[in-house]
Amino acid sequence: MLHLNRIDHDIRYAKHIAAAAYKWSEEDVKRKLSWQYRLTEPSAFDDWFYNGGIPCNVIIPEIIPDKWKNIL
Repeated sequence: MLHLNRIDHDIRYAKHIAAAAYKWSEEDVKRKLSWQYRLTEPSAFDDWFYNGGIPCNVIIPEIIPDKWKNIL
């Protein structure tokens, strides 16, 4: 199983900007639910994209092999 959430930085950032514009409930904001979808500062997003939510806190970007690029 492949999880492609962090496969393309620019696409993911554009989705974050769109999600951040949603009308979030006060309760969600207060409880910090889905906080990662409200990141809009480029440096905060980059920190989440490259480091956040990963147990070892390290992501080493890798080149996607050509044979995988049109797999879907």
